[in-house]
Amino acid sequence: MEDKDKILSSIENLEKTTKMFLDLPNDMKLPNGWGKRELAIHLFSWDSEMVEYADHLRRGNTFVWEEILPEEEDINEVNKGYFVENEDLTLAEAIEVFTDTRLELIATYVDIVNNHFQDEKSFMDYFVLWMHDVHHLKQAGVNTKELEEK
Repeated sequence: MEDKDKILSSIENLEKTTKMFLDLPNDMKLPNGWGKRELAIHLFSWDSEMVEYADHLRRGNTFVWEEILPEEEDINEVNKGYFVENEDLTLAEAIEVFTDTRLELIATYVDIVNNHFQDEKSFMDYFVLWMHDVHHLKQAGVNTKELEEK
C-alpha cells in the first residue's frame, strides 16, 4: 500500500497548496505578469481537466498525460484559451470557481484512490497537480520547501 500512502500524501499536499494559493495577496504578480485572477483561472482550468479525466480511470483505464495534453498542442496556447474562455470573470469570481473546482478535484482524487486504485506508475501521475501548484507558488515567492521535502 506504499503507493496508496503516497497518493494520500499528495492529496494532503494539494489541500496545503490550495490554502497557500488562497492566502496569496490579491495584488500579487508572477514574473510572467499573471495576477491572482489569472493564476486562479490557470489552476482551476487544469483542475477541471483532471476532474473530467476521472471517468476514464473509473472505467479501469490507465492514466495517460498525452490524452489530456497531446504532444502537438502548445501549452501556452492551451493556457491562453483558458483565459479567453474566462475573460469575464472578476478576481472574486475566479477565486470562487477555483475554490469550488479544487474541492471537486480533491473529492474526485479521494474517490479514485479509494474506489478505483490501480497499482501502476502511470496511475500515480494523475495525483501530481500539487507539484504544479508548488511551481507557481514558488514564482509568487512562497516558501514551499516543507512540501517538497516529503
